[in-house]
Amino acid sequence: MQDTTCCLDKNLVSALYDVQRYTPPSIKEAYKILPEEYKTILLTGANGYLGVHLVEALVNEQIDVYCGIRAETQEQAQQKLDKSLERYNLNHLIKNKKIKVILIDLAKDKLGLADEKWNKLASELDAIYHNGAYVHHLQTYQRMAPTNVNSTIELIHLATKHRLKRIHFISSKATIVNNLSDIAYEGMPMLAPIHPSVSSGYTATKWASEWILWKAHEAGIPVDIYRLGQIVGHSQTGVGNHEKNHLTRMVLGCLQMGYAPELQSQHEMIPVDSVAEGVIGLSLLPYSKANGWNLINRNQISHADYFRLIQNMGYKLEIIPYSEWSNMLLTLNEDNLFYPLISYYQRERENFIKTQCENTYISLEKSGITIPEDYGSMQKNYFNYWKKTDFANAIKL
Repeated sequence: MQDTTCCLDKNLVSALYDVQRYTPPSIKEAYKILPEEYKTILLTGANGYLGVHLVEALVNEQIDVYCGIRAETQEQAQQKLDKSLERYNLNHLIKNKKIKVILIDLAKDKLGLADEKWNKLASELDAIYHNGAYVHHLQTYQRMAPTNVNSTIELIHLATKHRLKRIHFISSKATIVNNLSDIAYEGMPMLAPIHPSVSSGYTATKWASEWILWKAHEAGIPVDIYRLGQIVGHSQTGVGNHEKNHLTRMVLGCLQMGYAPELQSQHEMIPVDSVAEGVIGLSLLPYSKANGWNLINRNQISHADYFRLIQNMGYKLEIIPYSEWSNMLLTLNEDNLFYPLISYYQRERENFIKTQCENTYISLEKSGITIPEDYGSMQKNYFNYWKKTDFANAIKL
């Protein structure tokens, strides 16, 4: 197995350097009044799994949505969005007049927009939802920062041009773990020893972006951060992104093996429609201060307990010590659905990390938003959906 220690150190050093050198733009006094309601917003990553569900939640609030999508032409961008809407059973949004596609590239200055389009966008927007990212759990910070960190800086500039806009940033619960307590706290970034879970390249880009947004907040820019956990299929239909979802591959791969790990790290999952509804519901609350929301399932169990739940559903699965299971991964071939994740799960695993979410749930409940907590019912729903796909053909579910 490749030694990742050096790489992890470089990730954090580069992230710290980018945060340290960042200086937020100054805000003109006339720009400091926020719009009372959102009429038009920009959503990056709009054609992704969470993105299209955010589009649905925004349209349900009668908000016009600029869907930022990377493509060569406007037609290709529209096709990418329509394909995702169709893929996730959101066909009713195709050709919806409240949805406008705009070509962007997160890795470029001004998102790759010409000055005229950049200025037009800045004058029309009431808020920015930054959901787009380069996601790869084995890549380095240096490889992903041009897309994930620089885009945050560009969007801060957009938020302060012509008039002030509130920034809603989609992040990860791993960014806020305190190394002294193994607790992921709510709120904005804090000064604390950096937890090993922050050291992966992707998480380090989210961590750096959060601190950059905190510095922007101190300069007077309104900021909300949404730290998400394990996003799973739709609460009603079970439809999900099973081809790319780590949890789905892990579950089905373990069923192929017949073995699962006695893994004590935290497990929680939240349906994609609940995430989207939660993000938009919280984002529409009146702004008084910067918020760091931990939008996760408050029913937090271990991975081992989750696999016992699957055992209780009648599936043949033996739970064995993590070290034994990790060694078994070396014998897998490409036919196993778990195969693409072998390198990730051979790394040393963390302890159980409790994610604080009490304040988030108080605000969700005030907005009438509930998050499903019954994993048994949820998992039955997902297994029923997986049985209908070609993805799980290798296993007799």
